[in-house]
Amino acid sequence: KLGGNLPTSPNQADTEKELAETKSIVNQIGIEKLIDLPRMKDPNSLAALEIMKVIIPPTGMINPLLCMLMTTSATKLSINHGNSAISPYIYSCQSLFLATTDLKACCQFSELALELLKQFDDKEADVKTLITVGAFVHHWKYHLKDCIPFVRSAYLIGLEIGELDGVAWGIFHENHFRYFIGENLAELEERLTRGSQILQQVKQNLLLNHNQRVRQIVLNLIGQNSQATEICGEVYNEIQALETYQVAQDRASMCNLYTHKTILFYLFGNYQQAVESARLAASLIDSIFSRYIGVPVYFYQSLAELSVYLSQPKNEQELISKKVQSNQEKMLNWANNAPMNFQHKYDLVEAEKCRVLGHKLEAIELYDKAIAGAKKNEYLHEVALANELTAKFYLDWNKEKVAATYMQE
Repeated sequence: KLGGNLPTSPNQADTEKELAETKSIVNQIGIEKLIDLPRMKDPNSLAALEIMKVIIPPTGMINPLLCMLMTTSATKLSINHGNSAISPYIYSCQSLFLATTDLKACCQFSELALELLKQFDDKEADVKTLITVGAFVHHWKYHLKDCIPFVRSAYLIGLEIGELDGVAWGIFHENHFRYFIGENLAELEERLTRGSQILQQVKQNLLLNHNQRVRQIVLNLIGQNSQATEICGEVYNEIQALETYQVAQDRASMCNLYTHKTILFYLFGNYQQAVESARLAASLIDSIFSRYIGVPVYFYQSLAELSVYLSQPKNEQELISKKVQSNQEKMLNWANNAPMNFQHKYDLVEAEKCRVLGHKLEAIELYDKAIAGAKKNEYLHEVALANELTAKFYLDWNKEKVAATYMQE
């Protein structure tokens, strides 16, 4: 047991209570002081953490609230009985659950986890901790490209010790990050192809499926699929995949699929379909915890909703405004912590808000700010998107010459 009984079907109140209790205990000590805890010696506690190491990942896929309770209970176990080789992984899991409520504590726990790894020689724990920090936490404070070394290290260590889950997650997350950074699509397609070959060799079918989804999207974007918004082609079939996800109750995979559908619909001008797909993705957002994939859910949902705003009746416009405002509050919070990843996204949505409200001067300033921010932080695909939206703004204003300048960019 983890120092108490866990409900088999926890609700939000259960998790909030557990997080509050854990926060109170941690605040009395200080997150930075947890690294100085003695080594865990109690055999029952050590056995409990060994169990947690195994069951936390699959539990997270099917029951996020129970996974959160397991993690906070395991964190308290380390605090009460000392650190073990598994504690860095537990602390990294604790950090991802804090991402939505306390970004400062989230980042402190991830830094604690990385520092504590140095005290133990447990490569399996290294792999799990590096994946958790790199895939779920690091982007809340550092540039997305700086997450890649963590997941790549997990991949390399996984290869060394035969920890195939680490190999698979390392490949997938690195490719996913490179896609969202906006790397050259032809080069990315080659990387995705190599990744799929490795995943097939090590028989990691779930991550192979995820990797193939991104690969098919890239093929669509470089013009190798006549149905650009359909993730169906030579390497992936969204219809078959969705059926598999639904049977397995794999909400995280469904969220990923709907998010990528939202992006494709939006990029190719199918705005109402983008709105509908984004709403499906948002309804599943709890399943992906604090992974970066949650960011484009809110970003593209806001852009899609604003694209249809002017064609909607007043009552629907009010609902859109509330939804976009809620999304922007999240984006601004993230931008305050990691402006290199989120500020230009926030600015671009604000520019689109000003456009639909007829605030032209404010829109001009925000469009240019979004372009400059995306360019400074090397999100080149978002530079292109911001330029395109700015050009459309000027075209609607009958300023063709100004619009042409942005289209050339």
